[in-house]
Amino acid sequence: KPQEEVLYNFNILCDVKRKPNKLSINIKGEGYAVHPVIQLEQTDEQLKSSPTKNSKGGAAASTTYLTLHPTPTTNIADFGAVQILDTISKTITVVNNGKFNFDYLWNIEALSPFLTLSGGKMGGTLLKGDEL
Repeated sequence: KPQEEVLYNFNILCDVKRKPNKLSINIKGEGYAVHPVIQLEQTDEQLKSSPTKNSKGGAAASTTYLTLHPTPTTNIADFGAVQILDTISKTITVVNNGKFNFDYLWNIEALSPFLTLSGGKMGGTLLKGDEL
């Protein structure tokens, strides 16, 4: 189990029955980690109270995103005041900053009954450098 994102090279000597010499096997591999960045769209009012804010895009972009952190961190999404029978929509963006593709699957069973995910694929593969 690799602990770092580096190239590995191992030589292993094996005893093979009925062979006079040991067999040498060269094993090469690369340790890697998945580097997703998950961001939640924020409005101007929510940014005033948010401690971690990022601006996405160039100077003309007015949309700002809150970067969500993996478990065990608890992320708080402020939907503001919502009236009964009203709905509020937020955009979640996932970016693959790693060197390899990765698979994803949204766990909708763990969501509160008051929240729903819609508008995108519930699972699939995110290619390196791509955004969902």
